[in-house]
Amino acid sequence: MNKRYLTLLLAPFAAMALMGASCTVNQAFTGLAGAPTIQIEGDSVTVVGTSEINATLQADFQVSIDATEGVTTTTWMNKIAKDAKNDPDVAIIELGTNDATCTAYVADVCPGPFDPSVVEANYQTIFNDFPSTTCVIFVTLNTHADETQGWNNEGDAVLNDYIRANFTHVVDWDAAWDPSFYDPSSSVHQNAVGSQALANLEYQAAQSCLTS
Repeated sequence: MNKRYLTLLLAPFAAMALMGASCTVNQAFTGLAGAPTIQIEGDSVTVVGTSEINATLQADFQVSIDATEGVTTTTWMNKIAKDAKNDPDVAIIELGTNDATCTAYVADVCPGPFDPSVVEANYQTIFNDFPSTTCVIFVTLNTHADETQGWNNEGDAVLNDYIRANFTHVVDWDAAWDPSFYDPSSSVHQNAVGSQALANLEYQAAQSCLTS
């Protein structure tokens, strides 16, 4: 295998490994007793922002988080189907960035080179997994990352267009992008300021779900 090809294939996953030992969040519902429930499914963006998510959402919600760095929609399908059986009031889906980095088959991660139609079908399956009483919110993907590190901004943009066109409840994180949310601004992972901004948007979207 070409060394540069291998480097680009592994770069996003290596970057996640460098973020530290806390690669997974598996949090049962925690927060205000008797409050509406929120199930969050995500990748490293969710892992990085866990503290801000809990600090912001738990004041008015019971929050459960299942997130692992490096996962794709393909990786997480069975987990989401299981979590959906808990019938949360709100579900927030923060997945797709790693799907767009796929360049070859990787067992349980990449079904093959990135194909937007596969991820879009996964999004629809995820949406349909939840009961009609659950308000499902999709979060758009950051399209400002450093592509020399293996990220695929063009692919993320295609997925963002699909999310915006096909789902009623959307946190448009990419539209909210600000360089102050990242260190450096070309990072795929937000800093604490960015995590708080994202948590605020998710809180607003969840409240809107319950009042609409």
